[in-house]
Amino acid sequence: HCWRCETPLIFRIVDDWFIAVEELRPKLLEANAGVQWTPAFYGKRMDDWLRNLGDWNISEVIVERGTLTPGLSVVATVPTGGRGRADDIAYDARDKLIAVGNDSDDPPFLTFISVADRKTIGTLEFPGAGGLEAVLWSADRGVLYQAVPSTKTNPGGEIDLVDPKVMKVTKVFALRDCNPHGIAIGPRGQMLLGCSPDALTNGARAQVQVIDMESGNLVAAITETGAADIVWYNPGANQYFVAASGMTADGTKTGAPTPALGIIDAASNRWLQNVSTFAGAHSVVGDPATNHVYVPLPAQGFTVLGGGSAVLNVDR
Repeated sequence: HCWRCETPLIFRIVDDWFIAVEELRPKLLEANAGVQWTPAFYGKRMDDWLRNLGDWNISEVIVERGTLTPGLSVVATVPTGGRGRADDIAYDARDKLIAVGNDSDDPPFLTFISVADRKTIGTLEFPGAGGLEAVLWSADRGVLYQAVPSTKTNPGGEIDLVDPKVMKVTKVFALRDCNPHGIAIGPRGQMLLGCSPDALTNGARAQVQVIDMESGNLVAAITETGAADIVWYNPGANQYFVAASGMTADGTKTGAPTPALGIIDAASNRWLQNVSTFAGAHSVVGDPATNHVYVPLPAQGFTVLGGGSAVLNVDR
């Protein structure tokens, strides 16, 4: 099931377009080294991203659910008006809207798309934001939660609550030492934030944070895992999963790389274990019916975990 809208999903393997990153990596790294970044830590962030980047999918399309023909039928391509990529996406099931983040534009912005007519109905800019990361719809509260890695006001990042009907930010949760990427809604009105490798670069320790969804107050800071991108809540096991691709042995920016999948008990917000992965393994998704967890491994395939250990490795 989709973790954003809880509707059934069908997985299909189809041909698609990718950029062969390995061939371009030396030129990309050389070009990045010649850029004068402000603030300077964004240069390190880009360098880390380029070194760990796998082949990059360049397709953004809408497909028809339930098609019986081989592959998937593209029914619409919706331009967001951005110069960079369209990245994270969320579905507002109440208002039948899709929110898409253009994270690399200046300023970054959300685009709101009507599901009914597949047209853009408006945008919301985030001036001064250092990009946009995960955006997540809460059916209980009727708002979008938008992860903002950093702003001038909140250099440690923030979570913005967005009313999709009026396309405005209604509340801001300021964060410290997090620079959030991933968001996962858990039990008891709480959510897990994947604090990113940017936080390590800025001098903080690796961690993930649990906050109250209503007040934004910090409930727990868990330091045994972190430097993460995507995080996931599996209601079947009542556990959070953390794709801690930037984790280090001592949780600092100078520590030896120890990428892992972190596992947290959502009932107590207590860390359970880290399962070793590989550099660049920054995504995770779970199936609450089987309690299997899937972690894509760049240039290798993916691993399937059950009960905290690998039960199946699928080659690329």
